[in-house]
Amino acid sequence: MVKKRDLSHDLARMKPSPDIIIIGTGPVGSWIGHELRMAGHEIGFVDRGQTARDRRWTVERDGIVHEWAAPVDPRLSQVSKVIFVTTRAHHLDEVWNEHFLRLPELPGRTVIVCCNGDVERILEAWQSARPDMTFEFGVVTAGIAEKSQHNFVRGDRDGKLFYGQILKANSHQGHEKTPVFSPEFIYDHEIRERARKKWLFNTAANTLAGALQLPRNDLMIHAHRNLLRELFDEAYDLACERWDIWRKDDRRNPGHREALWLELCQLITDTGANENSMSRAVRLGTGTNEAKFLGGVAFGHTGYPEIKRMTRLLLKDGPSFLA
Repeated sequence: MVKKRDLSHDLARMKPSPDIIIIGTGPVGSWIGHELRMAGHEIGFVDRGQTARDRRWTVERDGIVHEWAAPVDPRLSQVSKVIFVTTRAHHLDEVWNEHFLRLPELPGRTVIVCCNGDVERILEAWQSARPDMTFEFGVVTAGIAEKSQHNFVRGDRDGKLFYGQILKANSHQGHEKTPVFSPEFIYDHEIRERARKKWLFNTAANTLAGALQLPRNDLMIHAHRNLLRELFDEAYDLACERWDIWRKDDRRNPGHREALWLELCQLITDTGANENSMSRAVRLGTGTNEAKFLGGVAFGHTGYPEIKRMTRLLLKDGPSFLA
């Protein structure tokens, strides 16, 4: 029997201007909002809508459904000290233009960007343009699926949000200056490497699942294991080409590649019954431009035929960056 936590009083106790804002109301943003509310924080949301409203959503975990409510208002980001960005990577330009470009200065404002893809250069550009703000990167390992509109389910027990600074401009700021949000949120001094590893995994798995429109994650292992391995090896080689530290690590530790391969296989196995987010986007026709930040990176380099073939299949030869 599913238990439901009644929080009908939430709207009544909501502050007019929450200190923590989440840009994006999808699975990741909704889960982050859930964790922050569980930890006692008052939050608000920002999405593409321009009309202020109240939002109700649920997050189910271990048979318990938690019901929450929070305001949605584009004006909230003006006064918030902490902003989480949980949109897809290809929406970051839109987020910058609509929310951060003209945001008023506020001492100590921190922005944590939680999205897939190699976006280090984007954050570097943001930090250069807005030195009054601190930009950090977040990696979500929790498995969250959307059961229906505004209803989400947590499918694992161990997932976390790891976040930290990947920008040299802020290297002087330490852990002690980073706010503690929730037991599920872990400050990680090695967030850059964690983010790059996630890019590696997503480039192999998301590109494959989306290109072949696989209904379940376990099919990547059971039906397409050899192709998955080819994509993984190409993505690993591409990572070594893009990031010199990976090349050095690979030379020092030849077993690094195999250890990561086994980790990817285990992650896929653990979520075997789930549908990959990229595959779901293709099925629903909600856009696949995230591939530009995954397999699309290979088009700036020589080689990597399987990544390019799968990315072309995924994007149907549409975007000009494939030329």
